[in-house]
Amino acid sequence: MAETFEQTMRIHLWADVHVPKWARQLVRQIDWLPAPAVEDAALVASELVSNAVGHAALAADVVELRFSRAAEGLLIEAGPAGMAIEPGRSRPSTTILADGVLGVAVVDGVANDWGIVDGSGWAALRF
Repeated sequence: MAETFEQTMRIHLWADVHVPKWARQLVRQIDWLPAPAVEDAALVASELVSNAVGHAALAADVVELRFSRAAEGLLIEAGPAGMAIEPGRSRPSTTILADGVLGVAVVDGVANDWGIVDGSGWAALRF
């Protein structure tokens, strides 16, 4: 994914069990997403914030969700607020996938590229 973004939206949400639902609702309101990409983006955002909420209690009570649009797609990032998210990092080991982390498997099935480390995650969707 290109490093130059045309548009970025940053949202802070309370770390709460309802955050994945709120993330899906927010994605569905982004008017610059192409219609075919909306449901995939909603699913990925939901799973990334769900992962972040699981780690937020250790770092903060707020989860940050970012959407960055580039010419060829969308970068979605989520993590405890204030935590650096670095797209391009390697993925977790297959052991993590085998340990029942369903959200990671969902992101892997939908995103073109992704990474999750220490409660922060990112995913690239091309459209």
